[in-house]
Amino acid sequence: FLMIRRPPRSTLDRSSAASDVYKRQVVSTQSTWDIFIEQIQMAAEPSKAQIKTRVLNCLDYCQNYGELTLMDPEDVTVACDFMRKLHSTGGGVQKISLYVDELSEDLAKILFTTIMAAPVLETLSIISIADRDLEFIPLILAEQKSLAHLFIKGLNIGDALAYKIAKALEKNSSLEELDIRYNVIGDKGAECIAGAIINHSSLTVLELGDNNIGNDGAKFLCAALAKNPKLRRLSLKGNVIEDIGVGALCEGLKVNTKLEELDLWGNKITGVGAGYLSSALCVNKTLLFLGLWGNTIDTEGIKSLSSMLMSNTTLQKLILGYNKFTANECEYLGSALRANTGLLKLELTLNDIKDEQGKHIAEALAVNTKLQTLELTGNELTSACGEIFLKSLPANHSLNTLILRANRIDGTVAEQLAAYAKSHIGMTITIQSLQDSSNSTYNLSLIHISEPTRPRLISYAVFCLKKKNSRRK
Repeated sequence: FLMIRRPPRSTLDRSSAASDVYKRQVVSTQSTWDIFIEQIQMAAEPSKAQIKTRVLNCLDYCQNYGELTLMDPEDVTVACDFMRKLHSTGGGVQKISLYVDELSEDLAKILFTTIMAAPVLETLSIISIADRDLEFIPLILAEQKSLAHLFIKGLNIGDALAYKIAKALEKNSSLEELDIRYNVIGDKGAECIAGAIINHSSLTVLELGDNNIGNDGAKFLCAALAKNPKLRRLSLKGNVIEDIGVGALCEGLKVNTKLEELDLWGNKITGVGAGYLSSALCVNKTLLFLGLWGNTIDTEGIKSLSSMLMSNTTLQKLILGYNKFTANECEYLGSALRANTGLLKLELTLNDIKDEQGKHIAEALAVNTKLQTLELTGNELTSACGEIFLKSLPANHSLNTLILRANRIDGTVAEQLAAYAKSHIGMTITIQSLQDSSNSTYNLSLIHISEPTRPRLISYAVFCLKKKNSRRK
């Protein structure tokens, strides 16, 4: 039986499949507030007034309540009273998540005014609110004095509201993390945000993924990289940045002394862009993580990155999955692994790596003294390459995780690798193939394919596979 689900609409509207799935996921992880209200209602099915009275009477026992999740507009009034009572005693809610897109204008004003005044609020996640209420976001950012983490993913705020958020950010001195993924802010929005963070004194994490940011936006972010005194992580996943945009970012990276993570997953970077990054990392001494999954980096680009790894000793994690290797990429990377003394994780998933290429990586493990995690999921490696890993591993004393899922390593070699991991404390080797040790394919009774609720450059599918216990007579 094969079931393929149509991708739901990218919305949290009540009528959409996306909304149904999303709300079921949310309900399964109730906050303390949700459980508290549920217990009261189950006890005696009281009226709203009774619920309110009981909640307020419990405030003496919860000076710092922790997390509050609001999904029902009818709970907002009680919640606001709850928060104001805590505020008057010097306490308050530390984390708020909002799924309320049907508030009246007056009720929305009450809610967001209460949030602005929350004295110990650290994290605010706005998952679903009415378009009309988006204007409260910059007001909160400008007025809130304790807010450290703001998540406003998937609200389609556009460049106009990005401009207002940027202006509010200039007045803010507490925010440490800003996540505005899936908001279609484009290059203009990126320009606004980049200008606001140049001199921001506390922001350390900026998530700008899936925002249709291109080369112009990358150029504006270059200035932020060059001057920002605090930023530790910049994510530009799923945008449309090409080599020229990467070149601009690298100019900022060359003089930056704070950034530790740069994620460029799923852009339009080729070998030329990889060359720019390699040159920058020969100068930069602080970057620890570089994500290049899902680009189109060719052999020359991998050669440049490998050459950089020969001398760079600070980069710890390099993600190169889904770049579709074609020739000598693994040979260059193998040479780099033999010389490198800083890299802790190398990820090479879904690169069509066959034994002839994979052997260079496997053989390099016998010499490398630093790498801890190597992932080669979804390639074309067979048991012949597995045997080379078996020969190299005894000489390696640093690797503790080897992931070889969805390759063609099976039978005796797979068993030997598993036995090796079992006999070495702290060592994990993951080998999961679609074939068992007898080389017979599993009989599948169900394949369920689901796609994500929001469009991505690269679509994923989740496969739930069930082995048949026996044939029907």
